[in-house]
Formats: sequence, structure tokens, C-alpha cells
Amino acid sequence: ESGRSSEAMEQAIAETNRRRAKQLAHNERNLIVPRAAGTALGADGAAEPRAPDGGGASILEMLARGGGAAGDRGPPGGDLDGEERALYDELRAWRGQVARAGRRRRPFMILTEAVMRGIAVARPSSMDELLDVKGVGPKKAENYGEEILRLVRASEGRQ
Repeated sequence: ESGRSSEAMEQAIAETNRRRAKQLAHNERNLIVPRAAGTALGADGAAEPRAPDGGGASILEMLARGGGAAGDRGPPGGDLDGEERALYDELRAWRGQVARAGRRRRPFMILTEAVMRGIAVARPSSMDELLDVKGVGPKKAENYGEEILRLVRASEGRQ
């Protein structure tokens, strides 16, 4: 089984290859020579890697120190604990089930980590309160609101 890719991974790879081909064609048409992200041209015209914030440290120096966006995220749910953490975990499990069912959507397209944290903290009890959570708009509320509110109510009953 190792060496096999999931359907979602195959789709992601195909999309990446499609975008890469499109970018390469654009670069060729417009005589663009790409350089690595986070580089600036030095006085001699050579590319010099720089930290994303434009500071003096190079990207290589920053990585050697253990910095970088990917390593700064922390665990899903962040620092939630207690009842908030329990509700967040319920939302995350529900989101996974919804993502796997039907149209097989990516989980973040259903609810992002930030939206689930917002719901866990706000604990909305009505559709209006759910719509007040940042990242929940009318469409998400229409598609998933009743189920989210059911999860919130169920978590209230377990306290």
C-alpha cells in the first residue's frame, strides 16, 4: 500500500501539474525568468534569499533557527481546552464525515480551523448567532447551520 496515492492526492498532483504547465507557458510567452520566492537581487544582480518579512536574515538562516510559517502553526484547535476543546473536536470529526460523504469536498472547504475555533468559543444557540461567527456566511449557514447548531446543543447537554 505504501507508494499508492489517494484519490485526493492524485487530484492535487494533477491540478499542480496543470498549473505548472500554464505558468511555464506564460513565462515563456513573456520572457520571464523566475527566481526563488523570498529572493532579492543583490548589488551584483545575483539572487539572494531573504526572510519573508524583508529582514536581514536569509531564509536559510531562519530555517536553521527553526523558524518558518509551517512550523509555527501548532496543533489543530490551538490552545482550546475543556468544553471548547471538546466541541472543536466534535466539529472537526463532523467536518471529516461531511467531507468524505457526497461530493467528497476538502475539509477546509466546509469549515476552516479558524471557523471551528470561533464556533467552539462562541457556542452559538441560534442561526443569527452562528452568522455572527467570523467566516460563517449565509451559504455556510444554509448548508451546514442546523447540523452545527445540533452539535453545539449536544455538547451543552454533556456538561
